[in-house]
Amino acid sequence: MAASIVAFQAQCSAQKLSISPHSDHLKTLLSSNFKPFLRRLQHLPLQIDVSKAIKNTCVKLLDAFVDSTFEFIDQPLLPSQSNFAPIDELKQAVAITSIEGEIPNGFPEGVYMRNGSNPLFGGLKSTKSIFGRSSHMWIEGEEMLHALYLGKGVDGKWTICYNNRYVETDTFKLEKQLNKPSFLPAAEGDSPAIVSAYLLNLKAPGTGELVIIGINSTKPYVELGVISADGKKLVHRVDLKLIRCPLTHEILVTQRYNKLMDYPLTIDIGRVLGGGQLIKYEKDGYARIGVMDRYGDGDPIKWFEVKPNCTFHIINSFEDGDEVVVRGCRALQSVIPGPDKGMNKFEWFSNKFRHIESTDQDSVYAMSEDELVFPRPYEWRLNMRTGHVEERHLSGTKFAMDFPLINEAFTGLKNKYGYAQVRDCIASSSSGMAKYGGLAKLSFEEPNTTISSTQGEVEGLLIKEEYHMLKENTFCTGASFVPKEGGIEEDDGWIITFVHNEDTNISQVYIIDARDFSSEPVAKITLPCRVPYGFHGAFFPNPVSGKTHLHGSHF
Repeated sequence: MAASIVAFQAQCSAQKLSISPHSDHLKTLLSSNFKPFLRRLQHLPLQIDVSKAIKNTCVKLLDAFVDSTFEFIDQPLLPSQSNFAPIDELKQAVAITSIEGEIPNGFPEGVYMRNGSNPLFGGLKSTKSIFGRSSHMWIEGEEMLHALYLGKGVDGKWTICYNNRYVETDTFKLEKQLNKPSFLPAAEGDSPAIVSAYLLNLKAPGTGELVIIGINSTKPYVELGVISADGKKLVHRVDLKLIRCPLTHEILVTQRYNKLMDYPLTIDIGRVLGGGQLIKYEKDGYARIGVMDRYGDGDPIKWFEVKPNCTFHIINSFEDGDEVVVRGCRALQSVIPGPDKGMNKFEWFSNKFRHIESTDQDSVYAMSEDELVFPRPYEWRLNMRTGHVEERHLSGTKFAMDFPLINEAFTGLKNKYGYAQVRDCIASSSSGMAKYGGLAKLSFEEPNTTISSTQGEVEGLLIKEEYHMLKENTFCTGASFVPKEGGIEEDDGWIITFVHNEDTNISQVYIIDARDFSSEPVAKITLPCRVPYGFHGAFFPNPVSGKTHLHGSHF
């Protein structure tokens, strides 16, 4: 997931911006705010070489307007949110010397990487202007990658290094050049905004192709593309012809099909113009899952109506006879973007992250408003022949789970095991931000024999779960599965994850045996600096130039 999600970027345009003041007071505000803007214009060069300088002059004009009209204000963090704060970028890789335990036999050489928000200029900003206030969502900010390199020498000894690096997007480069915030937050608040497209991707099983999806706040709302296995050519692109812009976070792929989650968390510019939120979960909206051929043109999408939900993260999807099976971490509402205007943001998030007592999560009416954002594993079975849908929960309400992962060799194929990060509801509620205090192993083909008969009657047949819980005030992010070299079984391998202890302010990487899941990690690697909480992780075995990276400053 891109860490920097929505931003309003001022651009030169021939179109007019229509502003209709509703009072003389607003006209006075506009006049007083434009005076310093006009004074700055007097210092701009008046001689313009149209062929070379019109673009630069336009940028200067807009920059002057932003500086004169908008005030950037720090969004403060509470002490319990301290590990969400950004860190400095390292200039070169740092060797790791502190390892508790041993890197296990069969563990491949490679790079473990995780993304996360790391805002420039000390943290996320809000803005205040004559147009109102606006602020970033907690998942936004310039993106930083954190990487752990693991290489083995000819003597069999491991060499481990850590590095981090900003993702150098165009917006990042511009703000670094200007040395100040230059993009106005637009996810929350009063400001008109334009949302940029998301690009989400997943490799198609058995082909090496890259399937991508892009969303936009204006038509076409959702487009799907397929990139060739060599990464050099866009071999297919199609408008899916949706009538709204769902904030879709993943595209699902199997051997024959692409699949799209269309749920009622939407981006709507028209809603902003009417005084509402740019991003909003529509409680009474519909949800559906679309299935289309790999190279379909958008018209023959087969839509399956499902119960309204918000499912950001998919565990896996595969074909099973006439059925397409989809598994994901499903909630009944979204924690994004946050509360409506005027509500206390911390109190809202704190209530949403509390543990729930209800076990009947099929009924919205049986649950309080704050229990609806409790994600847990869920399954949809879509019958391509009859159009019938079967839905069921895979786990109970003991833990909220999100950021699922699998052995990626089984992406798009039927699999036995999945894993997920376990939300610490107490810590998340007290801090108002999601924290994950453990990991779960899900066995899809084994029943859960530990639940009570009453809960079993409510939930149906639930699956077996195992847990690896961390010590108090210790939390994980970016977990990924690392397959064992020469492994035979699907769960032959390890879970690798970034971990931070808030009591000691020490960050580590844990390696956990997937087949001895509840036991202590086989290795704990202490990192040279604090690593803020982040989002998604991935392990890349045997990088082409891995050993060069281990000893150099390259990333």
